Amino acid sequence: IVDGAGEADAMRIIDAADRPNGGLCVDVWHHRRGPMASRTPLHRIPVERIFNVQLNDGPMVADDEDYVVDCLRNRVPPGNGDMDVVGFMSTLLARGVSVPWSIEVCSASGWAQQPSKQRARSAMRAPGQWNSCSTRMASSTSSK
Repeated sequence: IVDGAGEADAMRIIDAADRPNGGLCVDVWHHRRGPMASRTPLHRIPVERIFNVQLNDGPMVADDEDYVVDCLRNRVPPGNGDMDVVGFMSTLLARGVSVPWSIEVCSASGWAQQPSKQRARSAMRAPGQWNSCSTRMASSTSSK
């Protein structure tokens, strides 16, 4: 989702391309905090068009006026911010989304303070509030 385009615009592009390998990457940051946040509820995105899910977290109020700068500097691992990551994951899992999931934590402080392997380990040790969802997520994607 770029330049203020939401899921509906992305779906029009995907449909116009008419390619079997075209789909959406659903990112919790953009869905909860982007310029078009919550304009298309998760339950309205066709499951078969979701090809990837990116998890992260952060403040619900922007730390920087520039959206791009904000989203590239201020994300935190899932469960360490204000976003409802558990609700986001639960909704997708309840709908049967079984695609690759990834953690994308763009953070100026993280880049400056930790080597990449340490950042990856830190992101995977996010608070226990999302552990049951992450366990369900792992079992749904490994069964494919």
